[in-house]
Amino acid sequence: MPIEGDNLVLSCLANKFLYKDIAWILPRTVNNQTRVKKATTKEYSIDLTLTIKNISLEHSGSYACRARNIYTGEEVLQKKDVTVRATMKKETVVPTEIKINRIKLEAKIEFSIFKAQTAFNVPLLKNAQEAPFLLRNLTDQVVNTSHSVTLECLVHGLPEPQISWLKNNKEIQHQPGIILGPGSQSLLIERVQEEDGGLYRCVAANLKGVVESSAFVTVQDFD
Repeated sequence: MPIEGDNLVLSCLANKFLYKDIAWILPRTVNNQTRVKKATTKEYSIDLTLTIKNISLEHSGSYACRARNIYTGEEVLQKKDVTVRATMKKETVVPTEIKINRIKLEAKIEFSIFKAQTAFNVPLLKNAQEAPFLLRNLTDQVVNTSHSVTLECLVHGLPEPQISWLKNNKEIQHQPGIILGPGSQSLLIERVQEEDGGLYRCVAANLKGVVESSAFVTVQDFD
């Protein structure tokens, strides 16, 4: 619990592939000592940090982080109740360091709309589920023999989808010259030969549904 005179820092984290317009909603008692940093965009997330220096009892209240679902337009609101503890009379106020959730913070309370799981951030709600959806479709490729080609199956869902690759409706397994990347989100074929041409499909599935994308790989032989 933060004490009068401490610095209060709240951080809100959202999955950038699912949410936008992230913002803090503050109690009416909060004054101009509040500073909201510009949202930081990372590989998979958006982070918006709120800082209040030299807090007082008036800073107690309910702080909310709001974000809008890119696909549905629905607003998601996560609240955090903050109670500022009064200092004892004649006590010298010194900014303290409080340890919360194994992270060293200056009276810092950190929460998120999303909690990390594997490479992606996923909803904090334990029962949240979402059907897989493609972040990008596969595209047709033309490659010369003896060159390499990479196909990427960028997909998201909750729980994390399981990805399978097929060529001409036959499942592809990891073997010499054929490399499946982490989570099978990429397929690399080294030293392409004529027989590597064909229709490639990635299929992503979880408990909520299945999605797939396909592309042709055309091999050209320049002797």
